[in-house]
Amino acid sequence: MLLLFPSIQKPLRQTKSSARISCLSTSIVETLLRERPELAKAQNDHGTIALVHAAVGNKLEMLRLHLRFDPSLAYVMNQQFSAFHYAARLGYVRIAEELIRHCPDSGFLVDRQGRNALHAAILEGQVDFVKYILKTPALHGLLNQPDDDGSTPLHLAAETCNPEILRALLANERVDRAALKGRFSALDIFFDRVEPAKTLKWNEAYTLLLHATIPGLATGDIWHTAEKRIAREAICQIQSLTQRYTQNTSLTAILIATVTFAAAFTMPGGFSSDEGPDEGLPILAKKAAFKAFLISDTIAMVASLAVSFLCIFAGWEDIDFLLHYRASTRKLLWCAIAAMSVAFASAMFAVLAPGNLWLAILISLPCCALPFLTYILAMWPLCKLRLRYGGTFRPDLLEQV
Repeated sequence: MLLLFPSIQKPLRQTKSSARISCLSTSIVETLLRERPELAKAQNDHGTIALVHAAVGNKLEMLRLHLRFDPSLAYVMNQQFSAFHYAARLGYVRIAEELIRHCPDSGFLVDRQGRNALHAAILEGQVDFVKYILKTPALHGLLNQPDDDGSTPLHLAAETCNPEILRALLANERVDRAALKGRFSALDIFFDRVEPAKTLKWNEAYTLLLHATIPGLATGDIWHTAEKRIAREAICQIQSLTQRYTQNTSLTAILIATVTFAAAFTMPGGFSSDEGPDEGLPILAKKAAFKAFLISDTIAMVASLAVSFLCIFAGWEDIDFLLHYRASTRKLLWCAIAAMSVAFASAMFAVLAPGNLWLAILISLPCCALPFLTYILAMWPLCKLRLRYGGTFRPDLLEQV
C-alpha cells in the first residue's frame, strides 16, 4: 500500500517489513503477526508502524487486526502524529471509533506542538470529525485542552475562520467560550484575521462569535477597528479593483444600450404600409403590450447609457466616492437588465397574443421573472445568513471596495 499524503507530512518511506504488512491481505498479515510478532512494531525511517499506515489508508479491517493483536499499538507515534491524529486530519471517523473502542485513551495523545486530535481536525477543516468528537462523551476532555502555544480548539477555529466548525463548537455547552490565549479571547484572535473580512464566511464567523461573546466585551470597538483597517487596505488596491469592475460593467452596459437602441427602430409587428393617416406607423401602436415595450425599452437604454457615462468617473481615487459609484452603477445596471427583459416579453406578447395567447404568456412569464430570480440567486447566501441570524448579522464589511 503506497501512502503519499503531502498535505499531512512528507511521503512515508516504508521499511520492507511495514510495506509488506501494509500490502498483504488480512489473513496473510494475521499469519505473519502470529509467526513474527515483532513486525507489528517495525518502523520506517519516520518511526511509522504498520498500524499507522492502515489508519492513513483508511484500512479498517487491517487496523482492527493489529489492534486485536496488540491494543498498545494505538499509542505508538511516529515523528509527528499518532494513528488517531491521522484519522482526525483525514476525517476518518470509523478509524477513530475503532481506535477508541480498543484504546479509549489513544484519543488524548498530543503531537510535538501539544495539539490533540481536535486541534488537528480543526486545522484540516474536518467538520464531520469535529462533530464526532463533540458527540462522544469519552472525548470531551479534548474540547478545552490548550496546545503548547495556549490555543484551545475554539481559538484555532476562530483563527481558521470556518463557520461550520465554529457553529458546532459554540453549540456545545462544554466548550469554554471565555478561554484566553494569554490575554486574548477567541474573538480577539479572530479579528487579527482582517484579510478575509470581505467574505461571507468571515462575516458569518463574526456573527457566531458575537452571539457567544462574554458580557462586557466591547465588540463595537473591535468592529470599528476592523472596518478602518479594511478601508486602509482597500485604498491600496483601489486602482486595480476599480479597473476590473469598470471594464465588466461598461461592457455590459454598452451591449444593453446597443440592443435596446436597435430594438427601438425594429418595431415588433412592423410598420403599416396601407395608404392613409396610419401609413408608416407601427401596426401594433394601439396595443397595451406594445406601449409597455416602448417604455421598458427606453428605460433599459437610458439606464445603460447612464452606467456607461458614470464609468468615466471611475478614475477618482476617493474611496467614499467609489463605494457610491459602485452601488449606483450596480443598481442602474440591474434596472437596465430588468427593463430589457420586460421589453422582450412585452414585444413577444404583442406579436403572439392575438393568435396564440397561451404561448405568449408562456414566453412572457419567465422573461419578466428572470431579473428577480437572478437577483435572488445572487443574494441568496446573504439572505440565508440574515434568516439564520436575524438582525445580528452585519454584512457592512462586504460593501468595502
